[in-house]
Amino acid sequence: MSIELLNLLKAGGDNNPLFVDDVFSSYIYTGNGASQSIVNEIDLAGNGGLVWIKARNQINDHHIFDTFRGVNKRLMANVVNAETTVANSVTAFNNNGFSINNAAIVNTNLINYISWTFKKSPKFLDVITYTGNGGSKVIPHNLGTVPGFIIVKNISNTGHWICAHIGSAWGSNIILSSTSPEFASTQFIWPGPDSVNFYVGADLSVNTNLDNYIAYVFAHDSSANGIIQCGEYTGNGLADNSNIINLGWEPQFLLIKRVTGGVGDWLIEDISRHGLSYDTISSTLLKPNLADTEAGAGRYFTARADGFSHNNNNSNANESGSNYLYVAIRRSNKPPINSSQVYKGVAWSGNSSGLARDISTSPITPDVFFVQQNRASGGNQLWYDRARSTNYLEPGTIASETAYNGALFCKIPLGMQLGVGNLNTTGINYFGWAFKRMTKFLDVVQYTWTGSPSAKLHNLKITPEMMFIKRRSGTEGGTAGLWTVFHKDLTTPANREIILNTTAAEATSSAWNSVLPTSTNFTVNNALVNFSGDLYSAYLFASLAGISKVGKYTGNGGSQTINCEFSSGAKFILIKRTDAVGDWFVWDTERGIIAGNDPHFSFNTAAAEVTTDDSIDPDTSGFIVNQLAATNINVTSATYIFLAIA
Repeated sequence: MSIELLNLLKAGGDNNPLFVDDVFSSYIYTGNGASQSIVNEIDLAGNGGLVWIKARNQINDHHIFDTFRGVNKRLMANVVNAETTVANSVTAFNNNGFSINNAAIVNTNLINYISWTFKKSPKFLDVITYTGNGGSKVIPHNLGTVPGFIIVKNISNTGHWICAHIGSAWGSNIILSSTSPEFASTQFIWPGPDSVNFYVGADLSVNTNLDNYIAYVFAHDSSANGIIQCGEYTGNGLADNSNIINLGWEPQFLLIKRVTGGVGDWLIEDISRHGLSYDTISSTLLKPNLADTEAGAGRYFTARADGFSHNNNNSNANESGSNYLYVAIRRSNKPPINSSQVYKGVAWSGNSSGLARDISTSPITPDVFFVQQNRASGGNQLWYDRARSTNYLEPGTIASETAYNGALFCKIPLGMQLGVGNLNTTGINYFGWAFKRMTKFLDVVQYTWTGSPSAKLHNLKITPEMMFIKRRSGTEGGTAGLWTVFHKDLTTPANREIILNTTAAEATSSAWNSVLPTSTNFTVNNALVNFSGDLYSAYLFASLAGISKVGKYTGNGGSQTINCEFSSGAKFILIKRTDAVGDWFVWDTERGIIAGNDPHFSFNTAAAEVTTDDSIDPDTSGFIVNQLAATNINVTSATYIFLAIA
């Protein structure tokens, strides 16, 4: 672990925090009918854990494996069957994920799968095996806190998946493989657990004499640094995001069950499969009690910086007066330790206007993807993000977002699947910049106007230094909205803006209501960033030592080194002149930051790539700017802002 990361942890007041990145993974993969390793960076070889696998586009059971029962030992969440051995299914639990072979249940060729991996860890999950005694039984756990959700299964015989949840005050139980509401019984998991034990009665499903059982015991941690919460909400019957569940952080995974007012399916949404999104595309639901394929049936839940809300009044999710239980897992909260975790430039050539195309961004799983349509001839640049999936925005225009099947974040784990047409035309060369949301580097916030002025929460966990904000929908004064940019080094940043889709200099603005952003929120005020009823996207960047730098410089008319305190130079450079007109120029090492000519694009135009000038040179501490008429990025006494990534 780097000194920088250690300092960040100490600054947060917790010398041993639990990062969700180390204990949970929502990972998509495509079957190959042979063997493959699923590398999700979860260490299952040490303390162990469980793996839950479901085919997304094939009717198939929910298959659950864990390190305590051993490889190839399968349970099915949607049926009551005992444990069975399925050869060549999950064949190894590794220090960075797990391995599978050619068993059809987990690796049918060309079938899409989702895997949820949970690592055994205090304040997150305990996995316990025990043998029944036929009476009441006390079962120790090692969560270090009172559990929030417990699942018990008889692995020796047919028996229900019995669940208990803190939201029911431990007075009731629920069946994982059923739509039935909660029911009160002392035969199952009862009374409520404490910080060291939970208790079961004498039913076959939880405690028949000499039968073997597995228990998955999930924590509930409502502290500021917690990564899992289990709770209850009451539906309001509305589909307008008015039913808000506050967690204090943004979730990446939700498990939901209706428990009063009628029957209801269990629901799972996660960000890997385009759940919890802000766009208009249907949620990709999976139901643990059913073998059904992934279903899109309207938007159900929307992730917020502080929790989640409802887009749907479906009885499974938000019927008025019904009670619902949830298990929510926090999105990534671990700061990066090197730039390869957060940024990757990628080039490709179109291979067919009629076929989809997988584009690898390994080693990162991207959350934001900027695309240049045609390097040689130009074309609009398209900005995608995971929260909006196939909808794109164009940095060079004022247009509202457009729905186009051009980039799908939910098809391959380390990249995107590109659709047909203008991102994959035969003979055309393209370029993309992929970024990952990570603490203290980048956050993406989607929001709706709620008043003027209005503070919007974010999860950057540090003060944002550069923000790009765009109205996604609606118009004001006949226009869809300019790209409004905040930068900490504008003349008086709380009262200034600079516009991405123009060459204009910085200008006075009321966009921020004269309030600087903080480590928890940013304030928006005028119509460009906060107009009544409209939707907005905001991309928030910050400086992180050795990884990214948001800064400024003054031109000297010749050449000068811009010291970003990097050790191997900049991979990505964005520069904009602020005291006069100038393009938003972007360079990257994939296309070339060298001693000679360096190709560049301009985010504010649809122009083709320019390859005929040497405006940038490499330097290990950052980069060198050269004054040339082609770009004018080092004019004497001129002022410039930049974003650089190591």
